[in-house]
Amino acid sequence: MLSHELKELIQKYQVYKKRHRKKWIVLGLLSLVLLLAILPLFQSETSKEKSKTNLSASTKESQKVVEKGDLNKSVVSSNEEQNRTNEEENSTAKIEEEQSAKKHKRSDRQAVTTQNSLKELKDHYNKHKTYSSAMAVSRYLYSNKEYKEAIKWAIVASKIDQLKVEPWLIYAKSQKGLGNITKAKKALEILLRQKESDEARALLKALQSQKN
Repeated sequence: MLSHELKELIQKYQVYKKRHRKKWIVLGLLSLVLLLAILPLFQSETSKEKSKTNLSASTKESQKVVEKGDLNKSVVSSNEEQNRTNEEENSTAKIEEEQSAKKHKRSDRQAVTTQNSLKELKDHYNKHKTYSSAMAVSRYLYSNKEYKEAIKWAIVASKIDQLKVEPWLIYAKSQKGLGNITKAKKALEILLRQKESDEARALLKALQSQKN
């Protein structure tokens, strides 16, 4: 009887063992199926992440290229602008040099002809004795800062035509050039009592702010 119970017990154990083994096999198969199902998803996510990383890297590289291109354009533009500025400055300097050279040439010619011109003007006055010829001499002397002589010839012109304003202006400006502010103002005041002149009034106003 004991032998019979032992056989039953062995049989039950073998049945249990088979069931238990099947259970683990089923669990193993389920795990394998689940793993196979999850693996593609994991690979897809990994692929997406790599794509994002590659895209980000590509975008950054493109930005660097664009920025480098913009920088190169900026440098080129700056160089072109500097070249234009240099050309303009050189052109301006050249023009100024030419003008200066012309001015010096004129000054040299004027210095050579000064005495001849004054003599001609005086000879013309001595020949014609007119207001215009006298004023021509006065203007010439005033422009060359020979104020005393300019005053003398302004008086000569004024005696010929007392209604003219210019001799009084030359007289006042020459007195101012000699430092005689009071005499210059007095001459202008006398003129303005006789005849209105915007230029004389403006000169008087300027002189009134100065001291003798």
